[in-house]
Amino acid sequence: MLVFDIETEPADIETIKKITPAFDPSSFPHPGEFNSNSVKLGNLKDERKIVDKISAARQAHEDDVKNHSQRLANAEANYWDGIVDGATLNASIGRVCAIGYRNHAGSTNMHLATETSEQEMLVEFWRMATTIRQQGRKMIGFYSNMFDVPFLCRRSWGSGVAVPDWIFTPTGYLTPTFVDLINIWQAGNRRDSIKLDQLAKALGIEGKPDDCTGATFWKMLRGTPEQRLAAVGYLDSDLRMTADAATRMGVM
Repeated sequence: MLVFDIETEPADIETIKKITPAFDPSSFPHPGEFNSNSVKLGNLKDERKIVDKISAARQAHEDDVKNHSQRLANAEANYWDGIVDGATLNASIGRVCAIGYRNHAGSTNMHLATETSEQEMLVEFWRMATTIRQQGRKMIGFYSNMFDVPFLCRRSWGSGVAVPDWIFTPTGYLTPTFVDLINIWQAGNRRDSIKLDQLAKALGIEGKPDDCTGATFWKMLRGTPEQRLAAVGYLDSDLRMTADAATRMGVM
C-alpha cells in the first residue's frame, strides 16, 4: 500500500481574474449628495444642538465622499485577497504544488513545485496509481476521496493530462484502489468528521508541527530556505500521521 497527500496553491492572479466574477463596485456604493433630512434627530429640541448634529453629519458625509475612492480600492483588494485565500481549495483557480508518498517501509518521496511542473506531478501520480492498482495494492489518504483525488482529476483535465479510465466505477464513484481513512474512521456514520491532527492524537500518534499549516504551505515552500524546510516537514508529518493511523486502524 502507498500513502499519499497533496498540497495546493492559488493560480496566478491573472488566471484567477479570468475565471472568477469581477469585483462589483455597486456592492460599495458612493455616498451621494448629503441630505440633511436623513439626519436622525431623535427628541432633540434645542436648535443649537440640532444644528451641531447636522453639521457633524455633514462633515462625516464629506469625509466619506473624500475617502470613497480609497475605500473602494481597498474593498476590491480585499475581495481578490479573499478569492486567492480560498483558491487552494478550488481546482478551477488553484493548482497542485506538492505530492508526497510514503510506502509501507516508511520511505517517503516528494514532488515539489519548486523542482518540477504541476503537469509532471500529475502524470507521475496517475502512473504510480496505475502501477499500485495493477499490483493489487491500495492508495491511502485522508479526506483523499473527497479532496485530493477530485482535485487531481480536475487539475489534470484542465492541464491536458490524461486521467486513467479505471479511476471511476460505472456509477461515477472512485474505485476501491483509493482508500480514504476518514471513511474508515466514520464507520458508516457520515455525519461524523475529524481532522487529521485530531485523529492522530486520538490514536496516540504524534500530531502536526506548529511551524506550518495547510494554508501557509505554498507560501513557505516558495519562501526562505528555513521556511521551505518547514513546509517539507509539514508534508512529511501528514504522510507519517496518515500511515501510522492506517496501521492503527488495520488498513496497512
